[in-house]
Order: sequence, then structure tokens, then C-alpha cells
Amino acid sequence: KVKPEHYLRLCLGNVGGLPVFQKESKSQHFIDQLRHFQVDVFMGTETGWNVHKIDAYNSWKNRSMALGRHVYRFNYNKHEIGNTHRSQAGGTFMLAMSAASSRVFEKGADPSGLGRWTWMRIQGRHGHFTRIISAYRPCANDKGLSTVYSQQQTFWRNKGKFECPLVMFDRHLKEQLEEWKFTGDHMILGIDVNDDARTSPFAMMLRRMGLTEAILELNQTDDPPETCNKNQNRKPIDGLYVTPGITPTAAGYTNYGTVVDSDH
Repeated sequence: KVKPEHYLRLCLGNVGGLPVFQKESKSQHFIDQLRHFQVDVFMGTETGWNVHKIDAYNSWKNRSMALGRHVYRFNYNKHEIGNTHRSQAGGTFMLAMSAASSRVFEKGADPSGLGRWTWMRIQGRHGHFTRIISAYRPCANDKGLSTVYSQQQTFWRNKGKFECPLVMFDRHLKEQLEEWKFTGDHMILGIDVNDDARTSPFAMMLRRMGLTEAILELNQTDDPPETCNKNQNRKPIDGLYVTPGITPTAAGYTNYGTVVDSDH
């Protein structure tokens, strides 16, 4: 569908790991589809990059020239210093393209350095700011040292903190959102919850904070599709949550592989 003038189109996607080599078809398809669908802001999860090991030729800056001028931020777990590979489980990123790129006032990341979320602050009219956040809440999977859950568990235990990484994720993100809300920013949170985006404790926490899931709110369905093709019980685990000042005019889900070749 052609995007109306003066509207911004946002897209959330778990990319299931971007290829570390720019010539791979998945990477080229992703960039082509961002242009085709006229995406203004892309919120990406599970980048799968050990960013400081990606060489200049295969960097995002070099592979994304077809997008033209845009603003981007990639974040990953910077504490895995023993990882000498280009790939690393987890990570989040954001892209601001077209009209959105010139409105990026500032950008940043999860202060822990774990790459749990990435954000951009977009300046609008009449002094309004909208904070757009891309976040990845991992599965509770500690089978292997390289899983996102295990990476975070190791990091916190090295600091003498033995709580479940998911408990800390929820608390830290809640504190971050409350801080931004206090400044008066509107907020759009795109997140892979890895739990039910409607009824999980995490979703209930966001609801108590005044955020609603924009796609489900706009479409008012009791039977939304699953958002991961490994899911057999029609449970959406990815969500776009907004504060009351954000009023989407259209929202929905794409088919698998539409924007990026992924299982989300």
C-alpha cells in the first residue's frame, strides 16, 4: 500500500541474524524491501552480530548505500571479549530513513552494554519528542554459554547479581521507560517479548504503565496470528506498544519473509 504523505511507517522485525557478509541474498533482500515498503523507521531484534568484528567492507554503512541518507544504531553485548567470531547471539538495532532521518535528535542504547535495547529520540512539531525503542527480551535458555540468556546471566553473576536475567530485564526497562515518560516524551516500544504480547506479566506491566499494544488495539481481534512460525498456538510474541499520545491509523502483520527472511 502506498504510504500517505506526511505519515511515518514503522516496522518491527526479529531478523533472525543478519548475514555477516553483505553480498548474501538475505542482506540484499532486506535492504531492497525496506525501500519497496517505504519504511521510515525499522526496529530490529536479534541482529546476530559481534559488531566490532565486522570489517569495513561488510559494515552496515557500506552495505546500506542503496538506502541513501539515513541514521542507524547497532548495539550488542560488548562484554563477550572472548568471542573472536563475527556472529554473536542477540543484539538490537534501529534505522531511521527518509523523512525520519532528519528528525533524529539523539540516539542511544541499554546502559548495561548488553545490547538489550536501542533507541532513537525523534523531534516533532510544537516541541514534541517521540522515543522509539527496539528491544529484545530473551528466552529463558541457559543451554550453552552463547545463548542471549546465558550471556546476560554470566555478566550479572560476575557483578555479584544472581537474579534471573529476565527479572532484571523487566525491571531495568521499566525504570528506563518511567524515566523517559517523566521527561514528557511519547514512546513507541517495539519488542520481541518471547512471551504472550497480550497477557504475559511483561505485557501486564506495560499496560499498568499506560502503554497499549497498537496493532491489537487498532484491529480489535481475539484471535491474532502467531508472530513466530515455531509457535503452534497462535500466540503473538512480538509487540508494538505506545503511550496515549500515539494514534496509529493502520497496523498489521506481514507474512513471514516479506521484509526480511526470518521465522518472525
